Amino acid sequence: MDESGNFPIIHFTRHLGSAEAQRLRANGDLVRVRRGASTPPIAPTTQWERDRHDALSMMLAVRDCLHVPFAYAYATAALIHGLVDIPWDGRAHVIQRHRQGRWRAPGLHHHWALWDESDVTVINGLPVTSLLRTMIDCALYLRADYALGVVDAGMRRLAAVSRFEREESERRQELVRDELTDGVADRARAKGIVQARDITVNASGFSEGMPESRLRWVPLAGGLPGPTLQLAIKTHLGTRYPDLAWSMSQLTGDVDDPRVIAEEYDGVDKYAPTDGERPGAAINRQAKRDEALRLAHVDIRHRFARDLDSPRALFELMASRLPPAIAAAARPRPGLMTRNW
Repeated sequence: MDESGNFPIIHFTRHLGSAEAQRLRANGDLVRVRRGASTPPIAPTTQWERDRHDALSMMLAVRDCLHVPFAYAYATAALIHGLVDIPWDGRAHVIQRHRQGRWRAPGLHHHWALWDESDVTVINGLPVTSLLRTMIDCALYLRADYALGVVDAGMRRLAAVSRFEREESERRQELVRDELTDGVADRARAKGIVQARDITVNASGFSEGMPESRLRWVPLAGGLPGPTLQLAIKTHLGTRYPDLAWSMSQLTGDVDDPRVIAEEYDGVDKYAPTDGERPGAAINRQAKRDEALRLAHVDIRHRFARDLDSPRALFELMASRLPPAIAAAARPRPGLMTRNW
């Protein structure tokens, strides 16, 4: 889907004719998705938007290759549901009840699985695993940091989580967690069950995007206490909500200790000026916010995409900011460990 909510337009060579399809690609009017299928090019955008467009294009391009009942699933379903940004592996993922023999199609990944009618919904005319089924599948089979992001996003939507209605949001979230836990329990023999259980326990709809989820995954995977997300901090500028926070009073048991250790993810768009702003205005606004938080006893650090590429080093930095006894007691959570740790 593009920004208007529409899917990419796919042109099949069998409809255009080989010569016309070749001419349109040579002129730059079409770009190849896979053999026999092309789509109009999109304007230069972010890498995620390009990946998203390419993934959706592949999803539509392989549809005619499927000759038995199917549903889009896993990361492809998460994309269709509009949950979060996930790196694209170049394939469209589907679940099917029946095999199509030994035949395979480039750009298509079949997963043989059983499902009930309640496991599948229809979005823009396409069969897609339900949001809950998609969360469970991704918790089982995606890499742990991305799996956490998908389940966080699904939790946020299903529980209508809002930082401004914390108590009610938490109540609704636990109801969703119960459903998720039951669904994971039904897949007890699945390969990724240990990971899925850890993801289910730690998922939170208070995470407001994939980068925040991946940032939180670092201390969780390393075995630190789970941080509070969007903790309300009163400052002279008003209430502020750091992405991740550990209250020292909770860590040490000293109820009179007002200090808070906070972590925040900063994306490339965070400091971009809005319409009518002068360059640097967003940076100045962020500096004032940080100063207000520090005056409220909050020690905040900002992390970036490059930090997420080195999770072990980032974990050591985070652990060093907490009381030594807490850091020393940290034990990795096996279900959340990944090869890039």
